[in-house]
Amino acid sequence: MSHSEPQGPVLDNDALRKGLGELRSKLETFDAELGQGQSSPENIRAVEQAVSAVRSNLWELLAAQHSGDYQSYLGKTHVRRATETCEDVLAELHAETVLPTTPGLDAFQAALRHVSEYCRQEKAKGAPEDASS
Repeated sequence: MSHSEPQGPVLDNDALRKGLGELRSKLETFDAELGQGQSSPENIRAVEQAVSAVRSNLWELLAAQHSGDYQSYLGKTHVRRATETCEDVLAELHAETVLPTTPGLDAFQAALRHVSEYCRQEKAKGAPEDASS
């Protein structure tokens, strides 16, 4: 393994730290609202999502420490998270809380197309299936 290659759960520590920062920010906003005798459904949902992300990162970090193949485990985690994000965006499009003109959606669609095309090409080459999914 090269010195520049990540080792063990270091990568998830960054995600956990980011998640804790986001949770802290959402809690401060929520606390300020409560201090004014109000709380918006949007901020309650934001806190819920931030708590869920931290919980998920903690669980993944613990699980990864006991995984025999950390890089494979990390890749599967990224795919699961991306799938959840895509499902969330689709639900938001249907609910019209995200519109086709929402900034960043074009880049999101382009990334989806690139992933889809790459997977199609690799399958056409006969790439092996991951039996551990």
